[in-house]
Amino acid sequence: SPSSSSTVNTTAVGYTLSEALASGTVTYTRGSGTADSNSPHTVTLAGTELNSGTRSSAVLTNAPTLVSGSIYTIAFNGTDAGGNSATEVSVTGITYDTTAPTVTSVSTTAHYWQLIARQVDSDNFTDGTNELFSSNARSTFLQNENDNSSSTFMSIGNLTKSSYADTDGKYTFKLIWDGMQVDSLDNKSVTWTQTSWLDNTTITGFEEISNSGISTTDTNVVSSNNQFKGLGKSGSNQCVIDGNGDTSNWWNCVGVVSLHTSNDGSTGMPGPLEKIASSMHLYIWTSEVSITDNITVTFSESMEPSYITTTTSDYTCRNETIKVSSDNFSTCVRMSSDPASSNSNMTFTLDPVDNLTVGTTYKIRVTTGVRDTAGNAMSSQYDNSTGFTTAGLVDIDGNAYRTVVIGTQTWMAENLKVTKYRNGDNITHITTNSDWVNDTDGAYGYYDDNTTLRDTYGMLYNWYAVDNSSGLCPEGWQVPTSAEFTVLYDYLENIDSKVGGQLKETGTVHWVSESTGTSNSSGFTGLPAGNRDYNYGTYWDLGNNTFFWTSDSHNFSNAKYRILYYNSSTLFLLSNNRKQYGFSVRCLED
Repeated sequence: SPSSSSTVNTTAVGYTLSEALASGTVTYTRGSGTADSNSPHTVTLAGTELNSGTRSSAVLTNAPTLVSGSIYTIAFNGTDAGGNSATEVSVTGITYDTTAPTVTSVSTTAHYWQLIARQVDSDNFTDGTNELFSSNARSTFLQNENDNSSSTFMSIGNLTKSSYADTDGKYTFKLIWDGMQVDSLDNKSVTWTQTSWLDNTTITGFEEISNSGISTTDTNVVSSNNQFKGLGKSGSNQCVIDGNGDTSNWWNCVGVVSLHTSNDGSTGMPGPLEKIASSMHLYIWTSEVSITDNITVTFSESMEPSYITTTTSDYTCRNETIKVSSDNFSTCVRMSSDPASSNSNMTFTLDPVDNLTVGTTYKIRVTTGVRDTAGNAMSSQYDNSTGFTTAGLVDIDGNAYRTVVIGTQTWMAENLKVTKYRNGDNITHITTNSDWVNDTDGAYGYYDDNTTLRDTYGMLYNWYAVDNSSGLCPEGWQVPTSAEFTVLYDYLENIDSKVGGQLKETGTVHWVSESTGTSNSSGFTGLPAGNRDYNYGTYWDLGNNTFFWTSDSHNFSNAKYRILYYNSSTLFLLSNNRKQYGFSVRCLED
C-alpha cells in the first residue's frame, strides 16, 4: 500500500516479506503533477523494516520530502541474505496531497431577482421595496454631461437588508434599461458600449447587464468614450454597501451612464442630448429562500464522504461536521439524512425536509472534522457569516413563496399550490375527469396528477375555489380582481409594450419556445402551467400558455381571467370563460 491511483498525505508504505532482507529500497519517482526537482527519492530500509512478515502502512525511518501535488510511482526492491533479488513491486498514480481543503461556496437551491429601484421617463429612481434603502437615499435623473470631469449619476443609498447579501457578505445586481433614444441638437448621435466599474472587494459585479434595445437617429458619430458604468464608487471614494445600516459612505455608491462623444472620439459633446433613456430597472439577487429548499456545501477538492455528517435524529448539535442553526448552534436543524454527495465528492447537499421556519435567518458551520480523500482536515472551522433567510410568505400547508414588488403592488412570484382554505378546511382534490366537470363547490387538481409538475407549476383551481368565502390565499393576501390585474398591466405597459414578455420566465426549460422580447424584467416569472378543461376534465396546454383567475365573476357561468401565450411577448389578455376551468392563481398582497 497505498493502492494505485490513490491520494495520500503521508509517505507511509505497507508491504509483506516472505523472509528477512539483507537490504532493500523504496523509490518515489515523480511522473506528473507538480514539479519535483529532487525526484526520484530512494529510501534505504533499515532495522525492523527488513524483517519478514507483514508491515502495516507506516512512515519509513528515512522518509523522503515529497512535493504536494506531484503524482508518483512507488517501487519496492529487496535482496535476501543469499543475494537473491526480489521481483520489483510498484504502484502507480499516487497523488501526494498535503493541502488543506476549504469551503468554496454554500448555497441554497432557490434565488431570484428582486426589483429594488426603477426610473421611468424623467422620474427619479424610486425604492422598489420600501424597506431596502435607508431614508437618505437620493437620485439624479440620468442625462448627458458636457465633459469628462464629472459623471451624471444615480445614487441608490445604503443597503439596509443584510439578508440580500450572499454567503460572502456581498451583493449581486443587474440593470435593465429600455427604449434608449439619443437625439442631439446638431443631429449627431452616439453608440453605447458597456463597461463595468466595480470594486469587487466590497460588492459583487453585475450578474447580468442587459440592454433591450438602443435606438438612435443616425450613426454619424461612433466614439470609444461612450460607456455604461455600473454600481461602484464615486471618484476615489470607497463605495460601502455592507447591509449593516452604515450610512457613512452611502453617497459614494452610484450608477453611472456617461456620454463622451465627438467626431474624432475625444471627450466633449457635439451638442446636448434631449433624452437618453425611457426606463431603467435595478434588481438585486436575493438570498431569501423557501423553507423547503435544500442547502449545498462545495469544497475545493474531493472529500471523504464518511467524514461528512449532519444532524439527522433530533435537534441537538453534537459532533456533526456540517451544522445548520438559527440560534448560534444551541440547537441544530434536523436533516432527512446525511448529506448526498455529487461533483466527484466535492459538493454535498443537505435536505432539511420541513424543519426550517418562515422568516428566520440560519447560519451554516463546517468543522475541521471533515477530511479530503488524502486525509487532510480543514485548517480552520468555516462559519457562514451572513447565512440565509427563509421567505416570509407561507400558506396554511407550509408552502413558502417568493414575492416580488411590481409598481405599487406586491405579488406572489410563484403559482399557488395550497390544498386547504385559509380557515383550514380542505379544498376538494378531484382526480376523476367526470367529477371535475360537475363540481361547483370548489376544487383543485394538478397537471396529469404528476407531483413533479405540481411542485413546478402549482395547482389548477376551478373558479368556485377562488370564490369560496373561506379564503384561498394566505392571510393578508387575495386573489386579484380584474382591475388589480389592469393596474399591473398599465404599469408594465408604461415601461414597454411587451407586457407579456416582462411577465414570462425566459428560456425554454418550461416554455415550448421563447418569444422575442421575453425578459421577465418584472420578476413575475410566469410559467406555462396549462389548464384543466371544463367540458372533459382533461389537462392540456402545458408549456404553451398559462391562465390566471381573477376574483371577478363575468356572469352566472363565466369568470374573468388573464392569459400569457408562448408565442407573444405583447399579449396579457383579459378574457372570461367557464368557471369549471382549472386555472392557476397568483395571490396579491392586500
